[in-house]
Amino acid sequence: MVNMVSPSLTIIDLTSDVLARIKEVEAFKNPTRRLVTTTDIVSQATHLCSKNWGYINGINMPITATPV
Repeated sequence: MVNMVSPSLTIIDLTSDVLARIKEVEAFKNPTRRLVTTTDIVSQATHLCSKNWGYINGINMPITATPV
């Protein structure tokens, strides 16, 4: 089994052309009211790969945003 992370709309170069209104709507869908950053994704993926999380198997972790 493998683990998977599924980020929502993420702030990266490829999403720079996405309309501001679409970004606002996506940000409003999560509790922190902001878009996901690459740091958010790396942080959660690092947890899944650590020895402390070795008992977590075969999950899909949705990543919306973490509190600032």
